[in-house]
This record gives sequence, structure tokens and C-alpha cells, in this order.
Amino acid sequence: MKHLAAVVLLALTLLEPAAAAGLKFTTHDLRSEKALRQLYERWCKHFKVARKPAEKVHRFANFKQTVHFVASRTVRVADEPLRLNGFADATRAEFEGCKCRMTPEPRVTAAPGTILRDLPLPVSVDWRGVIPGVN
Repeated sequence: MKHLAAVVLLALTLLEPAAAAGLKFTTHDLRSEKALRQLYERWCKHFKVARKPAEKVHRFANFKQTVHFVASRTVRVADEPLRLNGFADATRAEFEGCKCRMTPEPRVTAAPGTILRDLPLPVSVDWRGVIPGVN
């Protein structure tokens, strides 16, 4: 049983980068409304997105704009496929409001060689044995 769980975990680990890499598409997927709908369905399946029919109509309009934007702005090398990420049917406001766009807090670091004196040490930490004795 443990062996089966390890195999399943390994398979899921190997499949995750495929989803993270995005969904490939080409200019052939842009040639008609039907092709775009098929691309949208592939995108939903790839990123495991389930939408109600009414919301799907609205989201498909966002998706079409995103696909055309990506296709027009991407510098292409030969016939290398384009890729869509998991935000392809989101509005610009939704995308900008997600946590993915947050900037991390700046790290406070001391310059190399700086001695930090007169700082209160937390009493909750047992400092015994942290620094070995000097010979």
C-alpha cells in the first residue's frame, strides 16, 4: 500500500510542471470562433476550471481578448507554440487584484561585518550550548 501511495505521489509530482508550464496553442486555434471555443474548453480542462454556463459566456469573452493579446504581443520563434496560464479568462482587475502580483516586503539585512549590539535577546530561546566553548 505504501508503494502505491509513493507511485501516485511521484506521478502527481511529475504532472504538476506540465500544468505550471501553461497550455500550448497556435495561430490555428485563432482561425474561427469554433476553434477558440475548443481552445477554451481545452484550457478549462487543463487548469481544472469549472464554470456555470452563464459565467462561461462572460469568461469566454475575457478569454478571447487574452488569447488575441498574447498572440499579438508574443515574439515568436518559427512555429514555437504560444502558452496560456491559469488566468486566461480573468479580467484585468481580477488579475491585478490576485495575490500573485503582490510585492514581497523588503528584507532588512545588516551589512557584512556589522555587530548588532544592545539588542534585546528573546528569553523564550534557550541559548545554552549554542556557542561552543573556546579552547
